[in-house]
Amino acid sequence: MEQNFSIYFTSDIHGYLYPENYADRERKQLGLLAAACGFRKDQNTLVLDGGDMLQGSAFDMYCQKFAGDTTAQAEAMNAAGYDFVTIGNHDFNYGYDYLTGYLKKLHARAVCANLRIKKEEDRNLVQPYHIVRLENGLRVAVIGIVTDYVNVWEQKENLEYFEISSPYEALKQVIDEIGDRADLRVCIYHGGYEADLETGRILSTTGEDVGYKICTTLPVDILLTGHQHMAFSGKWINGTFTAQVPDKAQKYLHLSGTVYGDGLHVEAELVPVKEADAKAVYSAISEDMADTATEDTEQLSRVKYAAKALLPFEQKTQTWLDEPLGTLPRELSPDTKIRMAANGSPIADFINQIQLYYSGAQIACCGLANEVGGFRTSVTTRDVIASYPYPNTLMVLEIDGKTLRKALERTAEYFQPDAAAEDGIRVADCFIKPKVEHYNYDYFAGIDYVIDAGKPAGSRIVSLTRQGKPVEDTDTFSLCLNNYRASGAGGYEMYQGLKVIKEINTEMTELMIDYLGTHPKVELAEEKSYRVIW
Repeated sequence: MEQNFSIYFTSDIHGYLYPENYADRERKQLGLLAAACGFRKDQNTLVLDGGDMLQGSAFDMYCQKFAGDTTAQAEAMNAAGYDFVTIGNHDFNYGYDYLTGYLKKLHARAVCANLRIKKEEDRNLVQPYHIVRLENGLRVAVIGIVTDYVNVWEQKENLEYFEISSPYEALKQVIDEIGDRADLRVCIYHGGYEADLETGRILSTTGEDVGYKICTTLPVDILLTGHQHMAFSGKWINGTFTAQVPDKAQKYLHLSGTVYGDGLHVEAELVPVKEADAKAVYSAISEDMADTATEDTEQLSRVKYAAKALLPFEQKTQTWLDEPLGTLPRELSPDTKIRMAANGSPIADFINQIQLYYSGAQIACCGLANEVGGFRTSVTTRDVIASYPYPNTLMVLEIDGKTLRKALERTAEYFQPDAAAEDGIRVADCFIKPKVEHYNYDYFAGIDYVIDAGKPAGSRIVSLTRQGKPVEDTDTFSLCLNNYRASGAGGYEMYQGLKVIKEINTEMTELMIDYLGTHPKVELAEEKSYRVIW
């Protein structure tokens, strides 16, 4: 007996509902509403999402700060017809009430086997798994899990009523519990792979991602992943079919399968958002644009209705983003990642300048997002959000010279001399595989140092001074950094356990907006604090 099924899968949408990237007002081929125009759902089809909806875009930030709820994100998901979702690490960023409010508005079931809600009245909002019987009789167990590094990254107050355990152990237990009650086991994992999928070579041992371990040791039929923002349409690993989609709903996975006896056949493709579908979304909100969608479907009608109904959120977001804040003496523009890291970035210098101002610390450090917009001379809220998209707050730690040097050595691992690369140097593999992590390269202010990238990792800091004096191991300083980095994330375990001098519980984006408001003509520091040689 053969039973066919179909799955549509997205992950890491980060509030990109409309075909916009918010760095400008140009329309793009991305966003949940445009992607959902392509879903074709019947009684043997499931629509799934891997989490990270509530944080990560200007739209999300507007909804949290000004609207104060998740109506827009939930209604868009409902219009798209999702059946099951799991929860991503960034969905915890705004706390318990915000996340549970979102789950209460969703029509989809939330599944996450390693998440326990401590409040009894809300415990049913998330289930470990659910077994659904399709119209053709196929029994599909849909299981959700999230990386337990949420416990490392997230502010404690946001996890007060949540308990997050090992995703691997939770999945193993659930599979045993399901037993033979399901014909197909599908796991939605908000996490990625710790190994090269071609060779099996382990690339990370932190435990943040365990996708490869799941594929090679647990009887999961289909593992759908996110979190790393990679894009590949699928690969068989030890009898498990696994795939990952990119962020912002730039593409969605369409999987068609057949279960026959003890066998499973799968065909899958990553489907880019079509220009016609992006235009169809705008036809619902713009009277002067003709509907260019290739076919009129019930799904398309629901999506267009949602696009029009949620338009006030989008319009208010765009208006807010264009509000002027202050002026800079010159533009602060991004360059290639390796050039900024090797030669310095005025964007990072500006962020560190603000961190030092509000913290009063002697030293500051910051990383830049994988995608950075930069600042024009007339700065708007859009510039701030495009250059600092995270909900980070600041901490001031007491650090000695020895530990500071260890942190600089970690940052120095970013470089890989390579005669074939432009300028003879490139980004080291450990910062781009298995996950692109340019944000884990830190820029420092308040110290002067020299990185010799030609030396072995761990011995690359060949000079370290402050105010002209060599930094000794026993010297102590105050260091301002964001709460994510202070947790030790990104390979900076040396920060864990350091004395906390001060916590600044205002998001960095708010501090940047406030700084520009109180300094309408900003003066920028000109000195460069470090050199990289190779």
